[in-house]
Parts: sequence; C-alpha cells; structure tokens
Amino acid sequence: MVTLNRAKRMTKSVTKQVVEELNQAATHKQSILAIENALTAFNHRKEKAHNEEVKTGAATALYKQLALILHTNGADEEMMKLCSALEMVYRCSDEYRTASFQAIGDGLLTVMLQVIARSASGNIDHADLAIKSATRVLRHLSQADALKVPMANHEGLLTALLIAIESEVSNDARVDALWILANLAYADKNEVMMANHQGLLDTVVEVAYEDIPEAQKQAAKVLSNLSCPIENKIPMAKRSKLLDALMLLMLKGSEKTAKYAAGAIQKLSIAKGNRVRLANHGNGSLLDALVKVAADDKIEDDTIQRAMKTLSNIAYKETAVTMGERDTLIETICKVTHESETSETRSAGLSTVRVLATGIQYPEQCYSELLKAMVSLLRSQHREYRVAALESLKSHAIYAKNRIPIADTKGMLEALGSCASEGAAEERELAVTTVLNLTMEHNNLVFIASCYDVLSALIDVLQSGENREDALQAIVNLASQNNSMEYLAKHEGLMMTMLKFSTDDPSLKNTFKRLAAVM
Repeated sequence: MVTLNRAKRMTKSVTKQVVEELNQAATHKQSILAIENALTAFNHRKEKAHNEEVKTGAATALYKQLALILHTNGADEEMMKLCSALEMVYRCSDEYRTASFQAIGDGLLTVMLQVIARSASGNIDHADLAIKSATRVLRHLSQADALKVPMANHEGLLTALLIAIESEVSNDARVDALWILANLAYADKNEVMMANHQGLLDTVVEVAYEDIPEAQKQAAKVLSNLSCPIENKIPMAKRSKLLDALMLLMLKGSEKTAKYAAGAIQKLSIAKGNRVRLANHGNGSLLDALVKVAADDKIEDDTIQRAMKTLSNIAYKETAVTMGERDTLIETICKVTHESETSETRSAGLSTVRVLATGIQYPEQCYSELLKAMVSLLRSQHREYRVAALESLKSHAIYAKNRIPIADTKGMLEALGSCASEGAAEERELAVTTVLNLTMEHNNLVFIASCYDVLSALIDVLQSGENREDALQAIVNLASQNNSMEYLAKHEGLMMTMLKFSTDDPSLKNTFKRLAAVM
C-alpha cells in the first residue's frame, strides 16, 4: 500500500521529470511528448500539488515553450495544449500565482494576449479550446489581490478581454473574460481607469441583452464594482443604455445577477447629482423597477434592501412628487417598512417616506397616498414610526391648504386621537399640536368634533396637565361653530372635564356656557 508521504514523493518526482522534459526538449518530437506528459501529470484539482508544480518551475517551462511556439508560428494544436497545461498549473493558491507572476508575469501576459488575438477570429484549429484556456489562465491570476493592478495596467490586456467577450468562438471564454474584468474592477486603483477604457462599458452592457445567464451575472458584477468610486457614478448614470441594462438584469436575471445589478444602481444613487436623473430615467421606469423588486417577497432580502436603499437615496424634496406619482410606490415602501425583518430595509423605507413628506403637499394628486402612509405609520407598534409620521403631519398641518385633506383621510383622526391619549410624551405633544392646527380650518370643525376618539383624547390631555393649553384651544375652536358644538355638548366626559377646568379659565368658562346652552 502506497503511503501518503510516498505518494507525495512520487508526485514531486513526476513533476520534476515533466519540467525537465519541457526544458530539455531539443526536437519537435520531444517537445510534443513533453507537452502530452504535462497534460497528463497536471490534470487534477489538488491545490498543494499545483503549488509544488509552480515551485518546481512547471509554469515557467510551459510559458517558455508557448513563447517559442508563438514566435515561430508553430502548430495551433501545440499552442492550445500548452495553454491548457498552464491553466492546470495555475489552479494553485494565490500565493504561488503571485510568486510565478513575479518571475514571468509580463511575458506570460503578453503571450496570453497573443493567443487570444490568434484564436478570437476562429480561423485556426482548436480556437475554442485555445481561447478558453488562455482566458482561464488570466482568470486564475486575476483572483490574486496582488496581481489585479499590474494585470489591469498591462498594455493591451483590457482590449484583449473585450475582444474575447465580443468573439463568438467560445462562450466559456467570454464568461471568463467578464469574470476577469470583475476581479480587476475589485481593486480601488483600477476602477476609474477601467471605466474610462474605450469600449469597456459598452461591451459589458451589451452582454446584459444576451441569454447567457453566467455572462449576465459577471456583467452585472463588473458594473457593480465599477460603480463604487465617486468619479464613476455620474458618468455611468449618464449612460441611458447602461441603466436599462441594470434594470433588465435586476428584473430578469438570476438571484445573484439581480443582487449585483441592484447593488450597482444603489451605488450610482449615492451621488446627489444622480437623484433627478435616476428618478426620471425611462419616464419613471427605473422607479417602477425598484418598486417591483421591493414588493416581491420571493426575491432575496439583500436585493430588496438594495432597492429600498436606492429609493431612499433618490428621494429628496425635488424628486418627491415624481416618486409619489408612480403607481404603488408609496404604498409599497410603507408595506415593506412595516413587514421587513431587516432593520436596514425598514430604516431605508421610513427615511424615504419622511423625505417624500417634505416635498409632497396638497394639491398634488399623490398627497392622498402620502397621507394614507402616515395613517399606517401612526398605527404602527414602533414608536419611531409614529413619531416620524407625527412630525411630518405637524409640519403639514401648519399650512391651511393641507388641513382639510389631512382631516378627511380615513382613520387619520382616530390615529391622532390614539397617539394623543396613549402615546409617549413626545407623541402626545405632536398629536395635540396637529389636532389644534386642524381645528383652525372652519370646514374641519364638524368632522373633527364628530370623532369620538379625538374628543376623548382631548379630555385625557386636559386631565393629565401636559399640553393643556393646546387642548383647551382646540376645544374652543371646535365650539366656535354651532354644528360642531352639538357634538361637544353630547360628549358627557368632555362637559364634565370642562366644568372642572372652567373655573380657572375665563375663555373655557364662556365656551362651557355656550355648550351647556346647546344641551
């Protein structure tokens, strides 16, 4: 039985022998035999064994043979097999990839680009296998963090990758080329340079429209990585077709593709200069796409979170009406805010609603949808939600034009009454102040006075002593109209409470007398 140590010695011995054959091949026949032996010896998935191969000089020996073949315009099949053997050897660890690159990297990249150029047209034998192996070698190398910058800056490499992507010789090579771009774009020093490389973004965007799922995923990843630096955000967002591609990938792509695409849009939305552009893109189609993603509970939570954060980034006073006018946008954001189990998603939703409230007021058609959202927030068990809604409503009720729509919204007065009587001190103050402002509108008085919950809340406030002046003034306002006085007079609790406090307040005493006359 062969022991583990003996097996390792045998592997090292075979590797050393193959490397010697490659280095010492003096004739064409010897070279072919050495290549075949390399393909047999290196065709495995044992990382440590591949490390040993690199250490023994296998990558260097194969590279030299390949450089010679290309220099002498040797056989296509030999070129393909040497690339295939190199791909096997570079299944080693990143540490050994880096070490090998330091020894032969510049020359290795040059010959790989030559292989891609020679194979991309498909006019040579085994073109598909050659370009596939060459791009896979580069993909292996691009996974090492230390190699991302020197690779991206190697003359002609990015252009060669674009040639591979545009070539129809091998879909595997196209995917690998995109994978390489995604890896290289993950280095800070490469991002701006790559985004400005002629034709790169256009080529990647075109992939989104092809029915090759893995290629679409890598294209989305490239765009997501390149959208990170601030220098790229506005130039990329100005590309209408790029935004269309990201929408398509987000809506139609696989789970991971959608996640990358949503992430790219989110990153672009961070730039304030992109807010209006993104809100208006496709006459609102981008907003609709984000809402569709946010509303789909079958979509991964991370993707929903990215869509919600994007909406939060886009939202500000100048885009509020544009956003509010999109069908179900406010409703969906509110629903997700209530139902999401992810705190960041809920926070993004609440932030969006609060910002929309700064830019949407009466007579905008979407104002009614905003007020419905406010009611749902007032009814929430989360104090943060209630306070956010109350702060917005308080600021809105200051303006006369908003008072009737607020009071007319189904459930609004009851929700305000609940906050005024049962909420924490901050909620009570905000709710009472809002009710007071609503009572300043003559056409609201009967409607408010007929709401039992509001009157009961005002009683609670009077009895508690907090915000008593605002509560008393609200009652005085409600009693200023005969029709509304009837509702106040019929409320036994209100009359008893007013009797108690009227002795110390002349205006309240007069109000009580008027109400008593109606009874």
